[in-house]
Amino acid sequence: MRRYNYDEIKTLVLDAYYSLCRDRGIGMGSGPIEVLAHVAYAFENSFESSIENLMLNTVILVLSVGYYEPFKTTCTEQIKQTLVGTPLADLLDGIPIAEANVFRNDLARLGFRWMWS
Repeated sequence: MRRYNYDEIKTLVLDAYYSLCRDRGIGMGSGPIEVLAHVAYAFENSFESSIENLMLNTVILVLSVGYYEPFKTTCTEQIKQTLVGTPLADLLDGIPIAEANVFRNDLARLGFRWMWS
């Protein structure tokens, strides 16, 4: 099973976000919440591993920038559930140190440091 790294997940999501902003946002008049919801839906069940899904939820939470509180709450709860269910150290086992550090830093900036400190 191939694991997508954090940069690849960010790139995939940002590419999808860009295309959907162009096609649904500008092309069809959808707002940023609808566009991001389409992005999240497009990646539902796309990844097999818990760490990939945790990374995906982190990227989507960052892109949401708090536009819509229920969306932010859903992403935050999914991240919390993953981190409560499996220690971050276990999820990051086998991940290159540089990638793990970038991801850990993003989680910390989003307020999840308490989940592993």
